[in-house]
Amino acid sequence: MKFWDFMKKRRGERTPFENSLVPPALEPARKPEKKEKEYTLSLLYEFLDDNYEVKGYLDALLCPETWFMEQNLEFLKNEFYRMIIRVKFRYEGYISEADFLLQSRMKARKTDTLEEMLLKKKKAEDQLTRVLEIEKSMEKGIGESQSYVFSYIRGFQKGLAALRYYSLVEYKE
Repeated sequence: MKFWDFMKKRRGERTPFENSLVPPALEPARKPEKKEKEYTLSLLYEFLDDNYEVKGYLDALLCPETWFMEQNLEFLKNEFYRMIIRVKFRYEGYISEADFLLQSRMKARKTDTLEEMLLKKKKAEDQLTRVLEIEKSMEKGIGESQSYVFSYIRGFQKGLAALRYYSLVEYKE
């Protein structure tokens, strides 16, 4: 019986190379598919809601210098500003597209879809004004757009405090 079990196992097992026609060394690396980000107002709020305290803490442990903190804050600000520009561009494009569709539907006398398009355009305009408010508050350095800055600084300060505490404990021993 053991002999037949041995034969069954041997027939069932295959190496990865036997299952593939191309040797593993010659296979092209597969890139994971990137999911396209939707640049909307919710993406800005997700960025603001993220916890940058942990990033600040780890950055302080990595390099406890204030210039490093300022450099990373500048990077975060630039990233947020680029995101605002993309969201603004998306809403402005959507509004101009809605204007074109409204004009073409008015000429074609299709009144049934006009109200729906007007409602969607109004919603996009409201969201664009909200994006512009966030952009202004970011430029002034006030308001809710500064939450990621405060979170990062708090984390960096906690990281510095942890380093100080550890160095004091080491010094006492």
